[in-house]
Amino acid sequence: MPSFKDLQYTLRTLRKSPTFTCVVILTMALGIGANTAVFSIVYALLLRPLPYQDSAHIVRLFEARTPNDGSSMSGVAPANFLDWKSQNRAFESVAASVGFHYNLTGAGSPEHVFGNAVSAEWFAVLKAHPLLGRTFLAEEDRAGAAPAVLLSENLWRRRYQADPSILGKTLGVNGDAFTVVGVMPAGTDFNEERQNVELWVPLQRQIRPDRMMWRDSRFLEVIARLKPGVTPVEATEDLNRVMRGIHGEHPGADVFGAAAILPLQKYLTGDMQSTLLVSLGTVALVLLVACANIANLMLVRMTGRTRELAIRMALGATTARLMRQLAAEGVCLGVTAGLLGLGVALAGKKLLLFLLPWVPEVAHIEISVPALLFALAISILTGMIFGLVPALLVVRSRLQDLLRRSSGTATGDTRGRYVRHALAIAEIACSLVLLAGTGLLVRSLSAPQHVSLGFATDHRIAVRMSLPRIKYQTDASVVDFYQQVSRKVRALPGVDDAAVAYPLPMDGGHFSLTFTLLSGKQLNDAALRLIDSRYFPVTAIPLL
Repeated sequence: MPSFKDLQYTLRTLRKSPTFTCVVILTMALGIGANTAVFSIVYALLLRPLPYQDSAHIVRLFEARTPNDGSSMSGVAPANFLDWKSQNRAFESVAASVGFHYNLTGAGSPEHVFGNAVSAEWFAVLKAHPLLGRTFLAEEDRAGAAPAVLLSENLWRRRYQADPSILGKTLGVNGDAFTVVGVMPAGTDFNEERQNVELWVPLQRQIRPDRMMWRDSRFLEVIARLKPGVTPVEATEDLNRVMRGIHGEHPGADVFGAAAILPLQKYLTGDMQSTLLVSLGTVALVLLVACANIANLMLVRMTGRTRELAIRMALGATTARLMRQLAAEGVCLGVTAGLLGLGVALAGKKLLLFLLPWVPEVAHIEISVPALLFALAISILTGMIFGLVPALLVVRSRLQDLLRRSSGTATGDTRGRYVRHALAIAEIACSLVLLAGTGLLVRSLSAPQHVSLGFATDHRIAVRMSLPRIKYQTDASVVDFYQQVSRKVRALPGVDDAAVAYPLPMDGGHFSLTFTLLSGKQLNDAALRLIDSRYFPVTAIPLL
């Protein structure tokens, strides 16, 4: 290891070559910073365990038409969820959730918030504990039970100023009086960062009893905690056993016949895994190009220092002593570049936020301790590589060769020239790969901007509304409300037309409709959007 005297000598040497030192540090800082930024995201999304106790045992459950059919995976029908919960042998607990929009009243101005209706076992699956109060009791997750609500920490602090006496107070939630039974800490629900969950209500207090018996409407998000020693494969076989029984009891209905399971972390990262690993490989190539470039510079510089090295060897310096000194130079440059690279990493994270707007979890990713250790490791490693490899070519030469080279009588350093050519070829090859990949990426990002959406967007705005189910319990009352809204909006000055639709175009949350062809019994799926008669004129979608 380099000593303190080695570091002192290194600093004096580098100070004599400020241009060379700055070029090396800036070049390495870009490579190290890019790698640190991407590694921070890879670690946070793929490597770090979820913030739940024994998170590896938490899985996401799906229905599927047939076993191992990933293409038909969907949510879970309410009645099937109840059967899964009561008939399974593989899980400690099973819970379901579905998101809703809520109108919150009381203690200030009315506010529109997003919340989750969850079964009583939801927080038991996550093993999440409240900041204040308690979670839902089993008897509260029943139709007609006393209304109870859990608040998020964010809502509790923002709207109620972190009032500890909030427990037991009643709030207006969609026109009904709900009693606050607890406050959950930030990050409790894995949907919070995606949906900004502000409150939770009991599932069967939200879903009507007749809809809890549906088997062909798969809208529930179901999670479960595996029993100790049970694998996801065994749990899938157990759920398929339950699904075969359900399918046999309801042969004429649109009931799926199988189940599928994904670990919760894999479900949350989805297709990001391949994207992030490709990104990590790309920035590793950038670092490789930087190392090759610096190694070439170091080799040229080392060739210019042959006189110094020859004199030191003539005075008795051993090869190990010289290598230790040169390693100190590389490590010093690498660590300095690593410190500067942390600033590059922070800027790179902001760039990734801009390029990956569909990954909201990135906004909360920080340069963590593992990322700092990663940056330190690659700083030292790259510093030693570009410091030692060129040095080996020089100090392993015989003393007589070094003296001839330093006196100008040698014809040239053939071995060093070959190495420089090889490094240049490697740089060009890696750069071509990066340029080709970057060109394809830019084309992929720009192509969607020139694709027609199929509907008009200029001079059009969208407004989201939700109706309290306590007040609007019949389909007729809901239809009447939206008809009145449409009529009054169309009468506003400056408004040409208005329409009602759910979901919005490209919103992704469409309903699924199944139908049977007259020529056979095969069920077919179709996406369904609910619209009124003005939808096509407002969106300017042409009729074929």
